Amino acid sequence: MKDKEFLQWIHDRIIEVYGENKNIDFLHRLRKIIEETEINDNKFTFFKTSIDKLQTRVNETEQLLWDYARGKEGASEAICDDVNKYI
Repeated sequence: MKDKEFLQWIHDRIIEVYGENKNIDFLHRLRKIIEETEINDNKFTFFKTSIDKLQTRVNETEQLLWDYARGKEGASEAICDDVNKYI
């Protein structure tokens, strides 16, 4: 499987298996990366690492939002702290 095909497979899996909305910003970016991808192992390694980081970030954010929705004590503060890390 070529890098471009593999990245497309990851994109599709994020949507189909993990249930992400295809219009979310990081999937737009991933589609742009896929469009620009050439067959190059160094680029693939960079993109795979980036995708892994994005998925980790999505999972962390999802957990914070679930905690908040369930009324978990301190969830609101945790969300604010998380947002402040990226400002």
